Amino acid sequence: RNSSAEDDTHQRLCLHAEILTPHHKVHVFVTHLSLNAESRERSVLQVWKYMSQFSGVKVLLGDFNTEPDSKVIRFLTGTAPLNGVYATGMVDTWTAVASNKNDPGYTFSALDNRPVKRIDYVFLQQPSPPTVEIVSSRLLGDRKACTLACSDHLGVVTSFKFKT
Repeated sequence: RNSSAEDDTHQRLCLHAEILTPHHKVHVFVTHLSLNAESRERSVLQVWKYMSQFSGVKVLLGDFNTEPDSKVIRFLTGTAPLNGVYATGMVDTWTAVASNKNDPGYTFSALDNRPVKRIDYVFLQQPSPPTVEIVSSRLLGDRKACTLACSDHLGVVTSFKFKT
């Protein structure tokens, strides 16, 4: 949290759940990053360091409040460092699904007739050799404007299949 920034008034970070499946243990991390770019970068580094303590299949998801070309997303996908640190092995599940190649996956604002930003993500990190296949990734919710929406974001639903 950056208390001197007007757009960073909430304490945000990460929630972790360990899910036991018949095949594997899956670590799921959910985050809601700040509206402030500096705080987002600092937070995503903290989340990455926390996630690094765990082994096996990891899913990181949530409202990242930033678009695909940002430092935060480039860091998570391993294409840019943050403070000299590189993330490795994270896959953006939306872009990994071939059927999504022509769909930008805009999730915000769902209250508009047409969302214009992609700021919600599901990332997968898995051990080598891979034990999980990304089956699909789709948006959940009505892309039409409505006054009684559950959220101002469309959801991102990703389906996985364990390789046996």
